Amino acid sequence: MKVPRLWPCLLLLCAAVSATGRDAVIFSADAKAMRAAAEQGPDHFLTAARMNGWSAPTILSRWRAEKLAAPARRSAAQAARDLGGTLARQLAGLAPNIHALPPGEELRRTAATLCGLAEWCATTEGYGNALLAQRALDLAAVGVARLAADETFPLEQILPLAARLRQPLADAAARRRILNTEADAELFAVATQAGLEQTWAAGARDDAPEPLRAHRKFFTDERPGRGESVTLAVTWERKWHERIVDGLDLRSVALAVALVEFRRAVGKFPPATNGIANPAGGARPAAGGLQLVAPERAAPAGQQAFQRAWQAYLQTVAAPAARGTGAAMRVPDAAWEAFEAVGQGLFLDQDTRSERFGPGAR
Repeated sequence: MKVPRLWPCLLLLCAAVSATGRDAVIFSADAKAMRAAAEQGPDHFLTAARMNGWSAPTILSRWRAEKLAAPARRSAAQAARDLGGTLARQLAGLAPNIHALPPGEELRRTAATLCGLAEWCATTEGYGNALLAQRALDLAAVGVARLAADETFPLEQILPLAARLRQPLADAAARRRILNTEADAELFAVATQAGLEQTWAAGARDDAPEPLRAHRKFFTDERPGRGESVTLAVTWERKWHERIVDGLDLRSVALAVALVEFRRAVGKFPPATNGIANPAGGARPAAGGLQLVAPERAAPAGQQAFQRAWQAYLQTVAAPAARGTGAAMRVPDAAWEAFEAVGQGLFLDQDTRSERFGPGAR
């Protein structure tokens, strides 16, 4: 894909020292060029970013950006948010493709692009950066799972993708820094999941202790109402910091990685799983037309077949030294769940699942 050569990205780091000394917004002289590239899709954007050496700007929440004192800094923050909003909409538009493309090279390339976008966003810590990286990885996991469930697609082309399904900003320490930057104060002192949750709960109380009470507005989110969409593209302008507090780990990633690991270790999916007939007749069509027969939800036979195959693998010399650990024992169940979902065309990213079945659906 040809991309016009643009001037290298000129970055100015504008840091204003606030009462707590926390506030940094990266202003890019190429903000318009970056947004124009983003409007042409993730693949085009990543190509342009590599050619021009674009670094990911810090993408603050709208709530935080509007509180910046200097007009130039507010303008820079809004430019970064505009870029993020464009990427969020592009990802929403890409979701149907990741579910519909048949397992093959185009699906692999799309998943790789999504991994690349997640990695680019996560190179800089920021509220919007974390949410965009999470969204891109969620979609990438769908592609990886669908490729892994098709035994005709080469495993060696899937393994590198599975290794990239990680979110650096999901770490509690990174999320603590993001939250403190958003609050413009060192409110979150403990970099653990429990510590983040305890601070958020304390700050949201009517009788919040100091210094949390002085930042009460930070602990009041603009969560979607009942029946409203909770997708990233729709909620991009909302203040929803509790999402960062709750964590950025993705079930889709855990399931996709387990499915890849099962196929790598065992070599193939259990015959008992592939042989269960569809009561409606014929094989269940997965998204994109791939014909797979998944185990019945009401029958444990498929899951048991995965467990037996995994136990047999653990007895081999190729099995990891940690055989029998809790993590290892969870692999077959997660792999079976992923395989079943792919076979039924129900391995979905969380935004698509929310749109189809309602917020909170699993």
